Amino acid sequence: MKNKYFVASLVLGMLLPVALAGAKSSEPMDEGQMMAAYMPHPPEKQFEKLGLNPEQKEKIKKIIEDNSSEMKKMHKDISEKMKAFREAYSDNKKTDEDLKIIHSEIEKNHGEIIAQHFNMMLKIRPILNEEQRKKFFENMKKGMKNHKHEKNKEE
Repeated sequence: MKNKYFVASLVLGMLLPVALAGAKSSEPMDEGQMMAAYMPHPPEKQFEKLGLNPEQKEKIKKIIEDNSSEMKKMHKDISEKMKAFREAYSDNKKTDEDLKIIHSEIEKNHGEIIAQHFNMMLKIRPILNEEQRKKFFENMKKGMKNHKHEKNKEE
């Protein structure tokens, strides 16, 4: 049970920057931004840290590229909904129910983004050997710690 929560925390920690980046901007993220948010380090550094061979790098790059247009659409949708929420929140004509509906749509979009990233992780998994998978999660843990540290600095 403990292991289940650990994996869920890692996945959410890895995806949180993606969700936050999409929510902060009214513009959808481009492929480079998505890749940077998806992995704790820029892709090239992530590849170096995992010791991927050129074939592995190409396969992973293709997976990310294949998901790029869908991810752009998802980020655009969530950005539009976040903008609508901000506008509705300050509009006295909007009811709490209106805000709840928009919030529910935003939550649904976040879930779709998390599912999409999880599916990409599943596609990447067989490309990596056991040691590379371990390093991948170690790097995500470090990325989560760094993200928490940076977030605490901002507050």
